[in-house]
Amino acid sequence: MRVYRVVIVVVLLIAALVATVGGVAEWTRQQDLGTPTVRALAFVGFTVVALSWAMIGGVLSWLRPRNRLGALMLGVGFITQLSTTEEALAQAGLFGGLDPAAPGTDRSVGMLLSLLVGFALYVTIGLLPALYPSGRLPARSWRWPAAVVVLGAALMQLQWLAANLSAPVQSASPASELLQALTTAVFLLGVLAVWVLCIVRLARSRYPERQQLMWLFASVVVVVITLFAGESTIGLWVQLAGLYLLPVAIGIGIVRYRLLGIETVLRRGLVYGTLTAVIVAAYAGVSALAGTQLTGAAFPAVIAAALVAVGLNPLRIRLQNAVDRLVYGQRSDPARALSDLGHRVVGAAEGELVAVLLGGVQNAVRSAGVRIHHGDGTLLGRLGDEASFHGADAQASCFVAELTVGGAVVGSLEVAGRRPGERYSGQDELLLRAIVPQVAVVVRALQLTAELEREREAVAAATSQERERLRRDFHDGLGPSLTGVGLGLEALSDALESGDRATAGQITTVLRQEMQSTVIEVRRILADLGPVVLAEQGLAAAIERRVTAAASPMPIEVRILPLPPLPAEVEEATYLVTAEAVNNVLKHANANRASVEVGVYSGRLVARVTDDGIGFQTDEGAGIGLESMRTRAAALGGECEITTADTGTTVTFTIPIGGES
Repeated sequence: MRVYRVVIVVVLLIAALVATVGGVAEWTRQQDLGTPTVRALAFVGFTVVALSWAMIGGVLSWLRPRNRLGALMLGVGFITQLSTTEEALAQAGLFGGLDPAAPGTDRSVGMLLSLLVGFALYVTIGLLPALYPSGRLPARSWRWPAAVVVLGAALMQLQWLAANLSAPVQSASPASELLQALTTAVFLLGVLAVWVLCIVRLARSRYPERQQLMWLFASVVVVVITLFAGESTIGLWVQLAGLYLLPVAIGIGIVRYRLLGIETVLRRGLVYGTLTAVIVAAYAGVSALAGTQLTGAAFPAVIAAALVAVGLNPLRIRLQNAVDRLVYGQRSDPARALSDLGHRVVGAAEGELVAVLLGGVQNAVRSAGVRIHHGDGTLLGRLGDEASFHGADAQASCFVAELTVGGAVVGSLEVAGRRPGERYSGQDELLLRAIVPQVAVVVRALQLTAELEREREAVAAATSQERERLRRDFHDGLGPSLTGVGLGLEALSDALESGDRATAGQITTVLRQEMQSTVIEVRRILADLGPVVLAEQGLAAAIERRVTAAASPMPIEVRILPLPPLPAEVEEATYLVTAEAVNNVLKHANANRASVEVGVYSGRLVARVTDDGIGFQTDEGAGIGLESMRTRAAALGGECEITTADTGTTVTFTIPIGGES
């Protein structure tokens, strides 16, 4: 892959250098001819137009290395740029001019380049709709037309070569003219077959292939139209713009086919372009007919205008429907619209899902804008102008529906009218109501994805906190106990070796006590694993078991009032905060008494742990345990208040749960 990209960069650099040389040569020639600057720049643009093909082909080859169309465009653009630059240099007199009979003329390299470029361009023109956008033929049925195109292009170039190698004064024979006509017919037949198949493919295609084909179709239509712009300076610039548009449109159609709303641009261009041509033709025909039947200078024109106006609106409606079927497909069928929306959603990346969903709804009814809100009223996404939803006329033509899944409202869908005041027909509303459930499912899926991500983050945070707690407990409690046991065993071994039975007995007694303390510590650590205890016995029993497992000689009073059913996350947070507070009392408070109280007061769950110990200095900063308690409270919309003095410490954990007690 690295070598492939190096080749791309090298080819583009050479093409840019060659284009620069060709452009300078053409500019110099035009200046010598006295061509106006604006017109001269247009000719320079024609000289380097192949560079745009090479650059777009290089970008596609870099981004889509498996797509052969990028390599084809890069190669065609490169050799075409070589050919146009060579011709520009020859026209500037570097090779003795273009006349083969002139002294010093040797354009064998130029003829070879022209031969290759002609073949490449003919093949590209014929096979572009077949290879676009994937770089492969769509089906096996395309092979024969593609082969005819390649054969016709080769024959035409061979015929061109034979004509250029023959004597200039030799006139073409009837046989050679017939052969040339047959060769051209073969090529045109292949091209026609390929483009007809492309139109059929466009009519049958779905998202996203339809949008990609429309980019190609629109750019080709523009190029064909610009060919009739004439030889004026403005006409040259119009033709130049069309030639540069084609490779850019091909690149966008492959990489960013949703850019610029090509459906709307193509739809309106086809409708109004065709309608304009029909109006002009109809007006001319009716005027001519009226002029032959009626007398008077102005009267035939008035009659013609009236007749055209009468037939214009029905024609526009029919033409609009025909273009809509071409651009969007058959949208009146809800099943097909749902299928198309499903294809859009399935083919979308996760980050583009909302935009694709909005675009699918908008395309289904050709609306001016679409908005989707969450159930709480917050905006999930919008497509189109915000102004299309405001104003009395806009609101009157807007379609609004609730999005429900399983009886629960997950959001709302707003579809602005095509134009302010234009309400959707009954068939359009039927289509939208068929789409609403599918949109609701996608919106709910997005919400569930967001909730799952939040839960995943919460689980990760809880796991990290529990890991830190276990590390701290092992380090501060279990670790020293086991270390002491190990040292005691070494001392016991030394006493037994020296025969000091009295010392050995004392050490054994100490080890027994230390092991009992270690067992108690292990039970405490296991009891602090909370969720299993909660699942088995509930919050009240779990807290009582935690205090009992501490096995402390210090009395701890436990008072738990009747509790309503609580969410699992509230029970877990309350248990873990209470266990952490009790653990801090046992380890650091040096207290004589402690109490644990849990109850519900005015819709808030309150857990309070109090001791009469020595307290701690608040300016020393919160430790990991205290910070963990505050974090758990904040995650549930509550708070954890800690007050301390030399007469004791109180930890108050409060969570809003609703209800009264």
